[in-house]
Amino acid sequence: MGTYSQDVVAQLSDFWVDRLRDAQQRGLAREDLDLPGAAEWLIRMLVSLVGTPGSAVDVDDRDALLAYLQTFLGPAFSPT
Repeated sequence: MGTYSQDVVAQLSDFWVDRLRDAQQRGLAREDLDLPGAAEWLIRMLVSLVGTPGSAVDVDDRDALLAYLQTFLGPAFSPT
């Protein structure tokens, strides 16, 4: 992404704001969620998972990745 990271984040942000708003309306995301901020944070986390190898989760293993996201991402967005 390098030089164009600001453009990519801005363009992807609109997509995720819409998805998060839909999740709020369906009761799947906190009502008090800052949608633009949450969308940007989500993009940054996903880019990090894809672009930075680590040992905590095998991003090529769908079940492992889903469990990882449910553990760490879910609580950030889910209503109590």
